Amino acid sequence: MLGEKYHLLLEKMFVGIPNIFRFDKVYIPTLRGLRPFSAGEDVYFYRTVNDYYNGNDKENVFTGLNLYDEIRDLLLGDLTEREIVADFQKFLGEVFFHGEEIALIPSKNSDVLKVKIGREKEEAIYNLGDGIQSLIILTFPLFLNRDKNMLVFIEEPELFLHPGLQRKLLETFMEFDKNQYFISTHSNHFLDLSLDINKISIYSFNKQLDNTDHNNREKVPKFVIDNVSNENNSLLEMLGVKKSSVFLSNCTIWVEGITDRYYIRHYLDLYQKSLGHTYSNNFKEDLHFSFVEYSGGNITHWSFLDDEEESEHDNDDIFRSMNVDKVCAKLFLVTDKDSDNKFERQEKLRSKLKERYYCLECKEIENLLSKEVLMEVIAEYEKTEANELQFKRKFSYENYKNKYLGKFIDNIIVNKRRKANYGQGSGTINGKVKFCQIAIKHIQVFDDLTDEAKELTRRIYMFIKEHNN
Repeated sequence: MLGEKYHLLLEKMFVGIPNIFRFDKVYIPTLRGLRPFSAGEDVYFYRTVNDYYNGNDKENVFTGLNLYDEIRDLLLGDLTEREIVADFQKFLGEVFFHGEEIALIPSKNSDVLKVKIGREKEEAIYNLGDGIQSLIILTFPLFLNRDKNMLVFIEEPELFLHPGLQRKLLETFMEFDKNQYFISTHSNHFLDLSLDINKISIYSFNKQLDNTDHNNREKVPKFVIDNVSNENNSLLEMLGVKKSSVFLSNCTIWVEGITDRYYIRHYLDLYQKSLGHTYSNNFKEDLHFSFVEYSGGNITHWSFLDDEEESEHDNDDIFRSMNVDKVCAKLFLVTDKDSDNKFERQEKLRSKLKERYYCLECKEIENLLSKEVLMEVIAEYEKTEANELQFKRKFSYENYKNKYLGKFIDNIIVNKRRKANYGQGSGTINGKVKFCQIAIKHIQVFDDLTDEAKELTRRIYMFIKEHNN
């Protein structure tokens, strides 16, 4: 086979070189569950190895059916093994059961685990929701192999999971930094969440037939594999995704673009940490709230006002703007200040939406960055220290608050080493996503924010809290 050919070639190339990146493997198929057919027999395992591995039962395939035996053996093992179960129980309690104590009990005279949640009566594990059962199956192998370098292969991890739990699952994967994951999915939520992860590659698989041979009725299909961007709309079209999926959460935060979402998400996280919240007490994206990106000028396609100016076509339903309140009444709208010629519309939005509207008092979301953070970002681009940067003159936050930030930096920096300009032709930041990622690294606590960034964050937090009581 082609894979074996390249494997042998690589072995010859690296002969004599120590393999410091040796990985163990675990495969979690779609054929998985926690309800065994008979004691001591993992029929899902044998079905999988017979279908995919020519009956080789030495492959590490985890289906969940042997979880009872795994937990029992660990609890009867040494201290390290017992700690695996203890840590797993603590993880389940903190993340999924609001901090309650969880006990996994391999009862005698049974082949099914029982679960004790806080002061509740213990129940068989299959009496939990399907989503929780799925999360246990997907995360237990990670704890079991937490000291190893793992290649983890998972089919359709989104099965039975609410979008909020899909997010938490990906966050859990990232906590095991020795692992590399290979995931097949049809979930647009995973596609969206991947925007928040740096080290990720996305591939689309599209089956095609050779249409030149019209007489052949037994054609062998080929798969076209493309390395694609997670922002590629064609992927959403392949999945048949509708925009309505974002409205599953309890309320929505409408922002102009992707970097607005990144900054505000980070600010909310820091604010909740400053309040002393544990993860289980936090408001979670895609569960308690979601972001909607209206893409700047596209805001005109949405009717936030009852008295929008009418055009000659407004009597024709085809040309009417979409009414936001009919689509999603529980929204909070954030807009850039941009220019004074938008003042009248901003006042109408403020009058209509009241506390559900926030217009930035600065040019754009990037202008909320403090001078200290801005200096660190520029220093990283210039590959130097912040205190070694040279500028034409001293400046403060007020000097760039209402100016396009990219153009401001280009006009004030001396001895610039970066080849590209900081500003685009319009003056806004060139390469906003990378700029944002660097900035967020240097915003580590809530007090690193400017006063307006803090006010915006508190307003959004109170809105989310109001709609999640």
